Amino acid sequence: MRRLIDHLLDARAMHRENGERGAVSVMTAVSLVVILGFAALAIDVGMLYEERAELQSGADAAALAIAQDCAVNRADCATPTDTAQALANANAKDEAAAVAEASVDMAAQSVAVRLATGDESGVGSLSLAFARFLGQDTATVGASSGAQWGAVQKGPAQLSIAFAQCEVDAKFDDGPVVIGMQDNSNSAGCPSGTAGSAGGFGWYKLAKNDSDPACGADVSVSVVVAADTGSNLPSVCDEILAQIKSGALDNILLFPVYQNVSGTGANAEYTITAWVAFEVLGWKFTSNEEYNYPACTGSSNYCNKGIYGRFVEYVTLDDYELSTQPPSNGLAVVELTD
Repeated sequence: MRRLIDHLLDARAMHRENGERGAVSVMTAVSLVVILGFAALAIDVGMLYEERAELQSGADAAALAIAQDCAVNRADCATPTDTAQALANANAKDEAAAVAEASVDMAAQSVAVRLATGDESGVGSLSLAFARFLGQDTATVGASSGAQWGAVQKGPAQLSIAFAQCEVDAKFDDGPVVIGMQDNSNSAGCPSGTAGSAGGFGWYKLAKNDSDPACGADVSVSVVVAADTGSNLPSVCDEILAQIKSGALDNILLFPVYQNVSGTGANAEYTITAWVAFEVLGWKFTSNEEYNYPACTGSSNYCNKGIYGRFVEYVTLDDYELSTQPPSNGLAVVELTD
């Protein structure tokens, strides 16, 4: 045993003389570089991903907001950078992001937004915590988005009602109005050629051989739909009215608009030409429950059956297909394009 201890002591002395006492320090230094490299990946890269996610949210929100401003012809459409900056900051945790671009193409009805990393001064790069030990002190991140606005081309119509264009034109700014059921015998689309008289909408179904109109079915501009001559709201639509009455469903609905009627009675057909937003306030149909229907004067048809509400300006982000045509009748659809 004594001999073994002496051998170990001699070996330690020899290593000291050979200058190997710093070997552990070198290994520690090399390992530290590797550890810092992994820290840079885990922390700094994660921070960059989070920053980009914030910028993307801000860019999307800004593009949609600017497109909405333009769709309703608000003055803010002329200053898109201000809108983009406000929403970029609102979506950044440090409330600082730089707007690299916020432009509007009125001819194409489109918006382009690009955001970049920012600091308190409005521009700048992100300071990195660990990557600086590898020679990278800062980094920049960007995000872009685009949006477009236009008329509704196609989408779900919650109720199987199509409004006459003449009723929309005459009553858009009139406040709450009662619009009676359409008299299909009049080919002009409004009875007696008078927009304000009884009749202004018609029940419709997508094809003549359909047994019932389908509430919620997709309807496209330029298609021809068949008239439904029943005097009542189809029973398949009752649930929509119940949800509006209870407040479970927004009472602003989008309806197709027709301009041409051919044929009469069960042989009548409507040509869909546009869409309009209508705030449903009440209704009264022959066998459907009456709700919030005002007292009215005029012909018996006008008071006995109809829908009560008002045409409104409206911009929707719902699942409606966008047309490149300019929005009309105060209704526009806005969607992200990038």
